[in-house]
Amino acid sequence: MLDVITMRVNFVEIHEWEIGWALTPACWGQGIAPEAARAMLRFAFDTLAANRVVAFCRADNAAS
Repeated sequence: MLDVITMRVNFVEIHEWEIGWALTPACWGQGIAPEAARAMLRFAFDTLAANRVVAFCRADNAAS
């Protein structure tokens, strides 16, 4: 599996962005996703003027 952390615009007209992550199980439990999510949220709200950010994650990683 490819490790990936993403952010993309969902709805331009309402300034909604989507963040997501998928990490190999070997990377789980190391705090990578929360750290990345915090950074993406700061960027989305502070720089991109997002009104809302939604997220998706790998469903079989319960902690995520």
